Amino acid sequence: MPGVRQLKAKYLHDLHGLMKAPLPENETNRLAVLRQFGILDTLPEEGFDDITFVASQICGTPITLVSLIDQDRQWFKSKRGLDISETSRDVSFCAHALLNPNELLIVPDTREDERFADNPFVTGGPHVQFYAGAPLALPSGEVLGTLCVIDNKPRELTEDQQKGLRALARQVMVQMELRRHLIEFADHMAVQVQVEAALRESEERFRAFMDNSPIVAFLKNEQGRYTYVNRPFLQRFNLELDHVIGQDDFALWPDAAPELREHDLSVLTGDGTVSIIETVPIPGGDEHYWQVYKFPLQRGGGTGRFLAGVALDITQNKRYEKQLEEYQQKLEEAFSKVEAQSLTDVLTGLNNRRALERKFEEEFKRAQRYQLPFSVLIMDVDHFKSFNDNFGHPAGDELLHNLGQLLAAKARTSDFVARYGGEEFVVLLPNTNSEGAFKLAERFRLAVEAMPCSHRSITISVGVASFNAGMDNSATLLAAADKALYEAKGNGRNRVVQAQ
Repeated sequence: MPGVRQLKAKYLHDLHGLMKAPLPENETNRLAVLRQFGILDTLPEEGFDDITFVASQICGTPITLVSLIDQDRQWFKSKRGLDISETSRDVSFCAHALLNPNELLIVPDTREDERFADNPFVTGGPHVQFYAGAPLALPSGEVLGTLCVIDNKPRELTEDQQKGLRALARQVMVQMELRRHLIEFADHMAVQVQVEAALRESEERFRAFMDNSPIVAFLKNEQGRYTYVNRPFLQRFNLELDHVIGQDDFALWPDAAPELREHDLSVLTGDGTVSIIETVPIPGGDEHYWQVYKFPLQRGGGTGRFLAGVALDITQNKRYEKQLEEYQQKLEEAFSKVEAQSLTDVLTGLNNRRALERKFEEEFKRAQRYQLPFSVLIMDVDHFKSFNDNFGHPAGDELLHNLGQLLAAKARTSDFVARYGGEEFVVLLPNTNSEGAFKLAERFRLAVEAMPCSHRSITISVGVASFNAGMDNSATLLAAADKALYEAKGNGRNRVVQAQ
């Protein structure tokens, strides 16, 4: 008999038309942690968009999202292949992933899953039929959302694709944590610097605080000349205080100065803190990246302004980002090789059955949509079993390899040649009517008949079928060609029969 949980789920499904995900036991704490990150409703960021791009490439899906689950909605920090920025939590796939922090949520066919079959994103646009989500989980167990991939057709993920999705989900959390720490640190330091600079009740206290902080700090006047720098500034750039005070950026680092001055002027004309990434060389000539927070300070008792700034050396982070980009490129190259191998028949070097099914469906739909001519040939090696019995399987494999090479050489550039299985081959002929298809089939048959073979002469039987408006799907066309092949074999072999 069904348990209480199953009965409750069925009741909710019948009542609302779709099965909403139950709330996690730690929902209150989970929402509090999510809001501590301060990431909801923020602008897109390159770091997150890079991750969704790589996830889409790895999994081969048109839609990839970094989804964060708020109290009543799911909001997308990064999205690829989807125009909307948020949806109701009631229709969220990702909300179901909150319940299992250590597991991927994979739905191979949403139409067969009672949790999602009636979901408006399944029954309507974008017609979600496949979903896989990797939880964005903290070590303490709270799940903030998912990195998810979506397709509009049923499918599965390989083990390597699942591992890649998990790895990228961890990188999302790294980006979120880094972002939170930088903002918290910058906010704290900006407030502290402004308070200390405004009060200035104790110059010694201010200098002691700034000289012992882990950040580089400075003040400039409106002309861009340094009026104050802290001890970490001098140590980081190997400078003496009297060589800095009264100087501007043009004197200290002339190559970077124009850009630095442009940033300073934009800050002085505003009122808030501005976050900028700047490049300034350090002794030795190495270029370093700095996360700089600049803000204006009003001169006490006057109308002039100072520019204050604090900076963190983020060169290591930039190098990590470069390594991540290189890793992404290697991943893409590796998956491209795997994809190519998965679509190639090892023995003949032709396209395999999986590649054929994909191409066949694509060409059939194109012919159906635009009413274009389209034909298909099915070939079978005559008496191949006796060839194997008499000369052995290695000889049979060599024959199939040579035959595959011959078919590829005789095919046109637009034709698609594949090994269908065993001694059967299929050739797709886009933009080719029945008359042209018959001629091409004869060309293949005669070429095989003339093909040198060290054991005995080889012939093939060929079935030909052409698309017509009465065919509902590609299987109908393939069945017609297969029936014609059967007739060719029954009528004596070594001949071409065209389906009627």
